[in-house]
Amino acid sequence: RILCEAGLPFSAWIALTHHRYQPKFYPSEDEMSNYQFPIPNASPSTRLLADTWSGIVGIGDAYDASKHRKNDMFGGLTLTSEELRAWLTKQYPSSEHIIDEAYERGIIE
Repeated sequence: RILCEAGLPFSAWIALTHHRYQPKFYPSEDEMSNYQFPIPNASPSTRLLADTWSGIVGIGDAYDASKHRKNDMFGGLTLTSEELRAWLTKQYPSSEHIIDEAYERGIIE
């Protein structure tokens, strides 16, 4: 809501939905029924673009959480670069090519 009120509805949608592309996704389908796409009369391509960017942000968020934040995600262990790459690919199999490109270009390591 804050981003929509600031005139950033596209960003608001990405913030709301970027966890929807992981195995234990949220918000749930029921919760999503409470939210309409925040850009009135948006074309299908605009909606697709927002959902695509949401998935990419989700990958970046998962990478950041597993690489840079202290948590119990891996039993206190730090994954090697290749282990993390394999984990990301398992979490986001339809985005394997994006993950591979991000590693190959040094965007993530």
